[in-house]
Amino acid sequence: MPLTGSQGRKASLTPSPRVSVRLGFDWPGVRPGEFKGRRISPAQLVLLLLDAGRVSGRTTFQKQVFLSYREVFGTRAVIDPGFRPDRFGPYSQLVADLPPLLRAGGWIRIQARGEGRSTYAISPRGVDDVSTLLRDRSLEDRFKVLLQKKASWDEWSTKGILHYVYRNYPEFATRTAIPSMIWE
Repeated sequence: MPLTGSQGRKASLTPSPRVSVRLGFDWPGVRPGEFKGRRISPAQLVLLLLDAGRVSGRTTFQKQVFLSYREVFGTRAVIDPGFRPDRFGPYSQLVADLPPLLRAGGWIRIQARGEGRSTYAISPRGVDDVSTLLRDRSLEDRFKVLLQKKASWDEWSTKGILHYVYRNYPEFATRTAIPSMIWE
């Protein structure tokens, strides 16, 4: 016998949330880009990056997501993750908040490696979602570029990736904690 509410409607067995939040993106100048009118989310960008290979360290993670956004997929293909200049180059609070959420959802794994150092890797569920994303031919082409670029990024130390970002994106070096690195 189905459950019915006091008004004769079917009652939901799942509790309703206390607060309902709906995020919309309607910024001036935003265009659909080249992915058939669909832009990928920062979370999807993280999954694509981790599908290309694991990332060790929070700073390196932030910088590789930034470089994926700026150099591989482009600002018109990805919803803006909100990078801003910070003590160690481009930083996005959204990108910093994503790993625990993606881990809780089963999309990624995070392995702690000492104090404050973590390694981020994609899980089987994340791989499934990425394979669905890559059905888009133009996204698949960009993913091939990401694989090539990530191979280079993985060879750099944290200092090396910061040096690259500071040289190529000086607008993100304005609040650096290590100004000497800008000119090295």
